[in-house]
Amino acid sequence: MIMEAKRVLIGGLTGNCGGLETYIMSIYRRVDREKIQFDFLNYYTPDLAFEEEIKMLGGHIYRVPMKREGIFKHYKVLNNIFGSTQYSGVYLQCNRKLESLDTLRLAKRFGVKHRVIHSHNSTQKATSFLHNIRIWLTEKNMDRYATGYFACSEDAGKWMFGDKKYTVINNSIDTTVFNYDINKRNAIREQYKLSDQTVLGSVGRLEEQKNPEYLIEVFRAVHEKNPNTVFLHIGDGPKLEELQCTVKKYGLENSYLLLGKKDNVSDYLNAMDAFLLPSRYEGFPIVLVEAQATGLPCYVADNITRSCDLTGGMQFLSISDSPEIWADAVLAEKEYEREHGVETIRQAGYDIEKTSKQIQDYFLN
Repeated sequence: MIMEAKRVLIGGLTGNCGGLETYIMSIYRRVDREKIQFDFLNYYTPDLAFEEEIKMLGGHIYRVPMKREGIFKHYKVLNNIFGSTQYSGVYLQCNRKLESLDTLRLAKRFGVKHRVIHSHNSTQKATSFLHNIRIWLTEKNMDRYATGYFACSEDAGKWMFGDKKYTVINNSIDTTVFNYDINKRNAIREQYKLSDQTVLGSVGRLEEQKNPEYLIEVFRAVHEKNPNTVFLHIGDGPKLEELQCTVKKYGLENSYLLLGKKDNVSDYLNAMDAFLLPSRYEGFPIVLVEAQATGLPCYVADNITRSCDLTGGMQFLSISDSPEIWADAVLAEKEYEREHGVETIRQAGYDIEKTSKQIQDYFLN
């Protein structure tokens, strides 16, 4: 007798192909889909990231109206979802603190066994008084509806769950994609005519959290000290026009390249000589695992967890410091061994094959 695959409902993804979305999809591609299948809730956007691939892999996507779109519609859709499919698990991905437990509460009512919250951050922007009240009420009732707590780091776990017991799940990557490859490096550098230049770079949305305006200031200082430098910034977001204006104001149009979203991030990491991440806050940035796998020296804001330094070569700097301090640190870097980055990441336990099996075993129980 052929057993039907157990289904797990994933919540928290957006239309942005960011670290969280990439992480979940990396797991989804590797689980045994004859045993376990993922479906997805879409609260935030017309189309989820990787939507076509999700459908191709056999997943369903449910558009759930936000409460402000109509509270009756919101609950009707959720009730229909749980009423029409017997789920083995609900797995919520959280970059910010929850203000509602609707999904978990209904999952419990419909007999869903595993109801998991996964924390992917360690702080967030200040919220309104009303939002803080909602967060407080949610935290008070979390244990009534959740059966498990995951976190991408100790900091993310303590921030989201406090004294509750949680499990750290590594933000793993496909190490076969992010190994250092001289052919990928040469192809990108030839495409952008970067043959003899020092190439700095970053990957991240152009938004407040990632502090992209500071990156431009750092590169401006770098470029003044060494004009034979270029910056490649992969990512899109609401600050794009503002940043384009800043780049133009400094006359860096040919040196600071805002390249938008890219599907082949590993190729661009290979082309870089150093990676910068001056974020205002993070949980455990997957992109730093990727950068280290390609053997890049990384210069990172010191508010980011030290546990993300998997190779021992990461430099932590304050975003309160002048851009010149970052510039001096970057330009002081000498020769850096890149070929062994992937093996170091694997040995540290950040290969997606291992993590995928861990998640699959948990929900199959």
